[in-house]
Amino acid sequence: MDALQKEEQKRVRIHGYHQRNQTQHHQHLHHLVITPPISLDYKPAHESEKHKSPINRVIELLKSMRPGTELTKFQIPVQLNLPKSQLQNYGESLYCCGQDLLGACVDGASPLQRLLRVVAWHISTTRYVPFGHVPFNPILGETHHVSSGHLNVLLEQVSHHPPVMALYATDDVRKIRTQWSHKAVPRFYGNKVEGTIYGKRMLWLDAHHEAYEITCPKLLIRLFPVPGTEWVGTSTIKCVSTKLEANLLFKGKPLFGLRGTAGHVSGKIYDVSTSSTLYEINGAWNKTITAKNLKTEESSLLYDAQAALSNLQPLVVQNKGLDASESLVVWRSVMSGIVNWDWEAARQAKHEIEERQRDLEKKRKMDGKLWRPRHFVQVDGEDHWQWCHFGEAVSPAPLVMQSCYVETEKV
Repeated sequence: MDALQKEEQKRVRIHGYHQRNQTQHHQHLHHLVITPPISLDYKPAHESEKHKSPINRVIELLKSMRPGTELTKFQIPVQLNLPKSQLQNYGESLYCCGQDLLGACVDGASPLQRLLRVVAWHISTTRYVPFGHVPFNPILGETHHVSSGHLNVLLEQVSHHPPVMALYATDDVRKIRTQWSHKAVPRFYGNKVEGTIYGKRMLWLDAHHEAYEITCPKLLIRLFPVPGTEWVGTSTIKCVSTKLEANLLFKGKPLFGLRGTAGHVSGKIYDVSTSSTLYEINGAWNKTITAKNLKTEESSLLYDAQAALSNLQPLVVQNKGLDASESLVVWRSVMSGIVNWDWEAARQAKHEIEERQRDLEKKRKMDGKLWRPRHFVQVDGEDHWQWCHFGEAVSPAPLVMQSCYVETEKV
């Protein structure tokens, strides 16, 4: 087969892909795979017998790794994939919670009380990461659109190499907006993989004219001697208008992992204008966290992971308006293969998706076309993306998160 014939086959395959996506994806709504969120009590039901052992998962991961390797282009065996996209995984940490911690942020009577609630909400977005199970790397332009109560959330994969996701969410009733832009860069260091999350999160409480800038801790995946995952490093929450700031430190277990508390978090809340410490934060993100008022010496419960992250419910599909770029549509065949333990079907479906993306990228290069996201634009001079539909709220979504809120204790 000569080069011209090969290019014609690619052109036909790409054209057919677009036609199928635009005209046939509605026929497959009933075949979507809806997997439960990763809750505090998460237990994978899809893994094969071969990969249930942590040691087997480590061996599978190490087959083609070298120390210092940057892993954003690393190919994960389908047996080690979670049956969901990383885009959906990010979104769940926002719209899927057992308590309305985000909505509670606006109810604080003072700037200090609101910052405490923002800290609690931010900690709730720190989720358990199953060892040896990796979500799909989203394709370029993939989206995930979900509504939870009055909160409407839209995510888009704005870059593939390196992988960058952007998120914008609005609650017009509570007058809340949040915007995330994340570039996760994992590196292999012999006995561990360390994932640095570049970018930032913004939270606006428009009713109080407050904006919070938030950074995230790192994800540590320990391979030896005791396999496991942990959140480590610093995280900051700053409110420029109130001059209040929270600094958090996520600590992992010692090297051998035999002692110490998993998920430990400590920190302080400052008044930057006076350089005074107002509260001390202490506990574990996967258990409970307390806030101690240094003026009164009184401690109160700030966050309860059991209430926030247990018994989380899966999405409900409304069967209307589901976009062809929606994560559940893009990966439905792979997800179906994984949950049914049909590894060959899952592997083939994943390979076809990846090949289509390579073909599309080659065609863009041949045509001299530059791909642009539909919903976000990169901020000049910054490694950050922002919502491009300025002044517009996110619309209600065809995917709905049913409420499972319980009453939150007032801080």
